Amino acid sequence: EKLVAAQFVQLATGRVPCPPLPALPAMAVATPPWVTPYLEDPWVKVLSQLAPQFPPAGTDSNEDWQHFAIMCLTASAIIVLVGAVVGLAVLMRSCCCFGRRPTIQPSSKPVMCTSTLTLVLIAAGVFAYLAVGRKGMTDAVTQVDGLLGDVSTALQQGTALSQTGGNISAVFNATIPKCSTPEAKTQLESVAAQIETYRAAIEVYSTDVQALPKEVEDAKSGVNVLSLVVLYGFLGPLALVTVCCLAIFVVVCTTRGAGGRGRCSSCCIRSLGAALFAPAVIAVAVLTGSELGVGVAMSSFCRDVDTNALTVMHQLGNEVAYNITCSYITGGCVNPLTREMQQANNSITLLGQQLQTAEVKHLLSKDCNAPTAPTELANLVASTSAPLSTLRSLLDPTHVYPYYNTIVRENACTTMVSGLGWLVLSQIVVGLVFLPTLTCMADTFFGRWVAWHSQPLARPMRHPYATGQHLP
Repeated sequence: EKLVAAQFVQLATGRVPCPPLPALPAMAVATPPWVTPYLEDPWVKVLSQLAPQFPPAGTDSNEDWQHFAIMCLTASAIIVLVGAVVGLAVLMRSCCCFGRRPTIQPSSKPVMCTSTLTLVLIAAGVFAYLAVGRKGMTDAVTQVDGLLGDVSTALQQGTALSQTGGNISAVFNATIPKCSTPEAKTQLESVAAQIETYRAAIEVYSTDVQALPKEVEDAKSGVNVLSLVVLYGFLGPLALVTVCCLAIFVVVCTTRGAGGRGRCSSCCIRSLGAALFAPAVIAVAVLTGSELGVGVAMSSFCRDVDTNALTVMHQLGNEVAYNITCSYITGGCVNPLTREMQQANNSITLLGQQLQTAEVKHLLSKDCNAPTAPTELANLVASTSAPLSTLRSLLDPTHVYPYYNTIVRENACTTMVSGLGWLVLSQIVVGLVFLPTLTCMADTFFGRWVAWHSQPLARPMRHPYATGQHLP
């Protein structure tokens, strides 16, 4: 029986992996029935036009991954360059004084309307982004929590099955020395072999699943941090633009409401242009470029999400995790967990059948002088039915695949990419177009306002009939 157990352990722990990814025809494998069609988000198509090809399967060189990251940042560099030019223009505009004297009193309506429109666009963008992003991240966190619970349950059931196997072995080993004849011991060798085969399968299963709860727990922590960064950290550029717009709005309202000459307000706007507005434009460009780089990289990944997910798992170097992932995504690999669970189920089923035979019952109760042994062993074998049934349900592809589909396909490759696309677009519009325009409009308004109020006698005379007044 030791030879049989050793052969099984050697076979089970060999863990012959799937062919290396370059040779794995992931898309050539017939689509498993549990796999749902992947609907590519429009923003994936748009952003992927800016993205390089995702590193192919089997790419182990860090240079290839570095080149991929650099290529993803090409569009980001253009955004940053444009932002630097626009920010420099805002700075130069705040340091220059030019314009002709106004012939009519300057109106603040264009500045007020533009600032109000900018704030409305920001509010709409933030509301839409949070409405979509919060739901997507909440779903992702919920799915990761569910996956962590299932993995923990799978580990607990494996531990229970291992303890049961130890109890079966203990009862059986305590019975064998009581056998009166060597022939009885020899006839019970097949029972011992099934016990050891079962224990070996459960041991391999427990070893494979042992590290999964910690890995999923780490992934959960990463998702929680990522959700905060994605939901709120990415709104930094819009927050900067909001501060700038509110500053301009308040200064203009204060000047018009107080009826002042505008010298202090003009000085304030010019100072803010150098100290706040120009740096804000550059900061918005840098942050927006970073977000665009993330979106481009994710779009490249999502263009062929299943193959690229296997590429990432291959890159992580965990053979067991790769084979598990491959079996659920494409059905093209043997899942080591289900293989070992099935082997344990087959062994315990054969063991139960052997213990029910009259010959084995006679050998244990009569020849080995253990009348309670058949009942004890039969009860222990029967107790494995519930844990094995639970594992069969937990490891079923129709139960596991929805986690991947929701977390990766629906949230990462749809909600997050779409949210990033709209967020980047709104930040470019309000940060690199509206904010510089509003800054220049405010500067021009205050310059004309100061000129209008500085020399009232130099204002052009208007004919009395033009104002509706009549001479006496």
